Amino acid sequence: MNNCITLIGRIGAKPVERQFENAKLVKFSIAIKDFRKDAKPMWIDVEAWNAVGDKVKPFVDKGREISVVGRLAKSKPYTNKDGVLVTEPVLKLMSFYLCGKKADVDSDTGDGTESQTDASSDAEADADDAADIRADADDDAEADAA
Repeated sequence: MNNCITLIGRIGAKPVERQFENAKLVKFSIAIKDFRKDAKPMWIDVEAWNAVGDKVKPFVDKGREISVVGRLAKSKPYTNKDGVLVTEPVLKLMSFYLCGKKADVDSDTGDGTESQTDASSDAEADADDAADIRADADDDAEADAA
């Protein structure tokens, strides 16, 4: 594969699931911080199709840090509010890793802050879940490639 990208960021909102005749799509977005403190985060839409979407959906919570691996694509062109035709980057999810602890979301600001409750058990459970998910995603990718 010659188009593969890995991004780490925080999930912006709960996923949106859409059912089609022969497929299922789970969409969410992640905010990627810039190394400069004064810079605004870059938002990237993530699309997870079929089995990968089923696997990622239970873990996608607002504020949660996640590492996503996939193919970079462009969205379908659309006209924004200023009347300009635009396309945006979209990551077609192949696999993911949960990073850090589960996040508590501040309802006033929407910022994800790390939860301090049961941190060690959450980290252990997340590591086990991530290993299982990674193995399943690899199996699905091999089946799709065949």
